[in-house]
Order: sequence, then C-alpha cells, then structure tokens
Amino acid sequence: MAARRNRRASVEDLWYKTVSKIGDDGTKTSERVPSKLHGTGKRWRARYVDDNGKEHSQRFTRKADAKTWLDGPGHPGQRDARRPTGCSDHRA
Repeated sequence: MAARRNRRASVEDLWYKTVSKIGDDGTKTSERVPSKLHGTGKRWRARYVDDNGKEHSQRFTRKADAKTWLDGPGHPGQRDARRPTGCSDHRA
C-alpha cells in the first residue's frame, strides 16, 4: 500500500536553488545559485497535492500567475478557508 501524501500547495522558482554551506569557522550560510534549468523554459512551478494524494502541477512565466492558479476560485487544490467543507456558493 502506498503512503498517503499530505494535502499541500506551493510555488517554486525553477531557475534558482538555495545551497547551504558550512564555513571553516563552523557557521552555516545559505546562498542562492542558478539551477540547471536557469534561463530555459518557464520559471515558476505551482503544484499541489489534492485530497486523494495526487500531485498536480503547472508551469508559469510569472510568479503572480502561479499564485493566481493556486488561489483561484473553484481550484481543485484549494478550499475556501472561510467556508466549511460541503457549503455551496449557490443561494436559494
């Protein structure tokens, strides 16, 4: 049986990665460096894991578009936190 994945969502920068380094004096620092994908393709990846544990992702040129895709109304990866599950927008 496969492990159950937690429900989550995020936007990632595919052109840069953070590398941790430990200096000679033992201090830990992090540095942002270009990734292997730097400058090729779309920069931002939005992804989420749905209630069934399936991952969905899409790439975007702009970070704002990736966030809009995740936060958009009716998006299958997000639930409106102001409404309990099962409530409808339709008013009789």
